[in-house]
Amino acid sequence: MIFETIYCIFKKTDYQRYHETKLEQSDFKRLNNNLKQKINHAHQTQMEFFNKFMALAATYHLDIKVVPEDELASIIHSPKTLIISCGGDGTFLSCAQRFPNSPLLGMNSDFRTKDGGSVGALTLVNSQNLERSISSLAKGKGTINLWNRLGANINNQRVDNYAVNDIFIGHPVSYLTCNISVEIGDVKDDFNCSGFLACTGMGSNAWFEAAGGSHFSNELAAFGYLVLVPSKKWQPKFISGISSFDNHISVIPHRTGYVMAFDSKNDVITLKTGDVVDIFIDKDNPVKVLTLDV
Repeated sequence: MIFETIYCIFKKTDYQRYHETKLEQSDFKRLNNNLKQKINHAHQTQMEFFNKFMALAATYHLDIKVVPEDELASIIHSPKTLIISCGGDGTFLSCAQRFPNSPLLGMNSDFRTKDGGSVGALTLVNSQNLERSISSLAKGKGTINLWNRLGANINNQRVDNYAVNDIFIGHPVSYLTCNISVEIGDVKDDFNCSGFLACTGMGSNAWFEAAGGSHFSNELAAFGYLVLVPSKKWQPKFISGISSFDNHISVIPHRTGYVMAFDSKNDVITLKTGDVVDIFIDKDNPVKVLTLDV
């Protein structure tokens, strides 16, 4: 398994964000001591991981180009470019959005099962298997797995965004409800609710499950849906479920200004009254995830 180019996308830590400007430094000083210690510890852990990763890459003669997470637009990529995300699930999702056709390798730079660390559902490499992983990468020992990814059409026009975890449709202000119609197969209903959420199996153990949905395997040929906090006065015909791989779910906003968000990223699409949003598993654009032999 040979890649023409390997990029490592390095996450900016909370500690670094808090020290970019004098105002943010002032904000950091206002935090309680316990939170400051957690931020400092996470920063130290991630920097130690990154330094070890780069040292191992040099040992195994891997030419890896490091790019900060906020400079993704500078990368020229192709299907033969390996994108390594070094951070957490959020960094992996940013890479999946930006590089839909390149293989991805997720590394968790703050892997801890306690003390505020992150286990990481999308990041397969961590401090416990780092050296074995880099050795396998250098030897070309790994496979490309295809993960389900959600796509969408608006009024029969394909949008460029994808979702590894979930797609949200609702009011841009979190404490305000929205009025939408949802059509699943031959069943259609109107809702006053806090929004609509569709997810892959990978995303079903994140926001979807926390909001009351049921976790399901990413290998299942299906995707989940959930109407968030629906008004009981409307007596809904359905609230949540799992839809077949071949189905589309249609969502129609009743007002202009509702938004459509992919993997909780800031790059949202603003919808208009009467837009027909079709959500589906994008069979032609799965996530290409490199799994190394460790």
